[in-house]
Amino acid sequence: EKRGETFPSVSAPQVRVLFDGELPVTISDAGKEESRVLTLRLDMESPSSSNMVAGQRRLCFRLTDEKDSFFLHHFELDESGYRELRQQQRINCDFDSFPKAFIETVQLCKPERDGTRGGTGTESGGARCKYRAEMSFSERINVLTFLQIHTFTSVVLQLNFCKGDEATLRRYLAEKGEAFKRQCEEKERALEVASNSVRSLTGDVDRLRNELCKLNMQKGQEAKQIELRMQERLNANEKAALESRKALQRELEEKFESERNELKQQ
Repeated sequence: EKRGETFPSVSAPQVRVLFDGELPVTISDAGKEESRVLTLRLDMESPSSSNMVAGQRRLCFRLTDEKDSFFLHHFELDESGYRELRQQQRINCDFDSFPKAFIETVQLCKPERDGTRGGTGTESGGARCKYRAEMSFSERINVLTFLQIHTFTSVVLQLNFCKGDEATLRRYLAEKGEAFKRQCEEKERALEVASNSVRSLTGDVDRLRNELCKLNMQKGQEAKQIELRMQERLNANEKAALESRKALQRELEEKFESERNELKQQ
């Protein structure tokens, strides 16, 4: 490198995830067919605005299997490659509209809740259009085919996937490990928040229980005080009634004695 010579910096492309979900696929390999649910991810890579080198946008497809960590197939399609694919397969949309149309096709391959496959609606004769994804393996290229099933079976789209090499597989496994690590950290944070909430609620329950015990004790003491006051009143009333009775008895006895004396004098 010559001293003082500068080179334009190339920034990493901007990646936007367009789709990341399940795709039911019928896999044909060595004369055997197997139905599997794969994970399809579709990214859009765009040249960075700070990139001084002109570039094209690129669609990156990736097929993986949650049950098989070493199952990895990918396919990349830039704008010039899409023009060739569009001409070869007579695709009726441009590069900007293709991701949406592709995702809609993927969604139509998924079973509906009532058990039937997705479709565009009822056609003549009351039959429903169905879509199916098939993948055939060969030594060189693995072809993912989307089929429209109606009166006749027609090919909607074919994409040539490549099996991930060792470096690609390592990057994928590292990415998967990082995602798993992030999930564990998020769950740990959620668990910590839940634990703090439980501790706070437990403290509130203990505080309320103590307050209830205090109230019960206060009520018990107040009840005893009221009972004592009522007993004192009752005793006072009984004493007053007894004294009144004695006074009335004395008065009656005195009156009786006075009247008896008057009678004797007569």
